[in-house]
Amino acid sequence: GLEAESHLGYSPLVRLPIVTIFVSLAAGALCFPGLAQAQLDYDPQSREWNGLRSFVEQATPLDLELEVRNEVDYATLDPRTSLIIVYPTVELDRPSLMAHLRQGGRVLIADDFGRSDEFLERIGVTRDESPVTGGLHFRNREQLPIAAPTHEDHVLTIGVRRLLTNHPATFESELPPVFVTGEPERALVVIGANGEGRMILLGDPSVLINNMLEVRSNQQ
Repeated sequence: GLEAESHLGYSPLVRLPIVTIFVSLAAGALCFPGLAQAQLDYDPQSREWNGLRSFVEQATPLDLELEVRNEVDYATLDPRTSLIIVYPTVELDRPSLMAHLRQGGRVLIADDFGRSDEFLERIGVTRDESPVTGGLHFRNREQLPIAAPTHEDHVLTIGVRRLLTNHPATFESELPPVFVTGEPERALVVIGANGEGRMILLGDPSVLINNMLEVRSNQQ
């Protein structure tokens, strides 16, 4: 399973110089739900409101080599590679992902209602898909809760005062939350460690879509 980080101030998803980030399109260890339809959610090439083109383009100024793949061969995966998993529609390969973490890899799983739930349960994390109540909501709309950071000095929260979400899921676990939403507070983003590796869990993949990245705080 995952353990809490020993140092809250250190949990970078990527490590420079050049790091390869794999973003998957369909089946396999990392997944988007396919690209058969023109305006499918989370299409990394789409500039439509629900695509991920803006997110992908953020890798350019960071000098990152970004690869979008359908499958990942974990046996040949460099430990310096950071994996980004967005709304998986197939069961995640827990042994391979945990082995990658133990070797010092970085993994981001952004999922609300996809197939990561079984993987999460097996590492001690329960996903709560019920609506977020209480706390701040954008224009008082129930489906748009606003999350706030729990620590100002964490690498994920620097310069971020709030995070706008859209129908998010939240997490219940022993892992430390980095962003919380609702009242009582529920964890939107949690972080964990396995050996030298780090994993970030985000309960709302729509935070990464083009439309949501128009919100300045979400860009951070």
